[in-house]
Amino acid sequence: TRSNRPAFLPGRWLTTAGSSARTPATAPPDPPNTPACPDCARVGLARNSDIAKAVQTAVELAGGLGAIKPGQKVVIKPNITGTSKDFITHPEVIRGIILAVATRTEPKNITIAECTALGANTRSNARTTGVLPLVEEMGANFLCFDEGNYVSFRDAKWKHITDEKRVPESLRNGQFDHFINAPILKDHTVGNAGYTCCFKNFVGLLPYSGSGSRMSSNIHTADIAEKAAELGLIVPTITMNIVDATTPGLVDGPTPTTIADAGGLILASTDRVACDSVAVAILKCYAKKLNVTGSYVGKSVFAQPQIVRAAELGLGISDPQRIQIRAQDVDNLADIMAQWV
Repeated sequence: TRSNRPAFLPGRWLTTAGSSARTPATAPPDPPNTPACPDCARVGLARNSDIAKAVQTAVELAGGLGAIKPGQKVVIKPNITGTSKDFITHPEVIRGIILAVATRTEPKNITIAECTALGANTRSNARTTGVLPLVEEMGANFLCFDEGNYVSFRDAKWKHITDEKRVPESLRNGQFDHFINAPILKDHTVGNAGYTCCFKNFVGLLPYSGSGSRMSSNIHTADIAEKAAELGLIVPTITMNIVDATTPGLVDGPTPTTIADAGGLILASTDRVACDSVAVAILKCYAKKLNVTGSYVGKSVFAQPQIVRAAELGLGISDPQRIQIRAQDVDNLADIMAQWV
């Protein structure tokens, strides 16, 4: 049975005790005295040695996938930037996401899609890391954005991105009903982006080279953090963000030289800004524990340029009093929250 739990409030958090082997079929009900906050963002955190179960728990704590209806098509965008599982969204995280989505719509309606970094071959990286065999095993689809068509895109709200970009046609023509963002959490020293999470993952929507790519009017030079936030306008509505925080990269990202073991930690939210705010708190927590430094360490969570610019664009909530955090089996939650407030 569950232990008694305190009500959670905007700007506060709720812990749920229990066996890490148990994954609730639905999110636990809120206590009767939980205040209504219909415009609050909810972030779910879960830890489990079974990563796929941690994914499902975090998603339910964040509100679940009830928006997905039978027969609807879902695209999942992980981060597959190389061939090391330390630097990409772990295959077991992807397994957990597919399992969660498959309770709402059949696997044949689920697509994992990516365009990898550094000019590498996306399909080859996906096969080497085990992502492609996993997707095939589970009866889902794999899409290399760079093998498909791109269309031109520009948003009037862009200030830091100065040229027209090319984005996957499949994301603009109604091919998918839902977009699930599945980044890995790590620092990002290159270009002083600070960190990689929900917004930086969108760089992978752009082709690697050529006109309108991530290399034209280079995304990775000046104002990389603000540009990453502005790329969020390509897909204005996210059904769920599910973050692989199992091995946060702390130094020299995007291929970190110092990696923490967070013990199967996953976070999820429908709100990218709120999700990134808690993600940065996790990075700062483990950086403090391992006594490492980085540009993200010296800034408060809500002063991070990606979060500031994304909130300006209306892509999420940056007011901590309007963010509700629910956690299950996260024994260092207080240490994480000490870096969030």
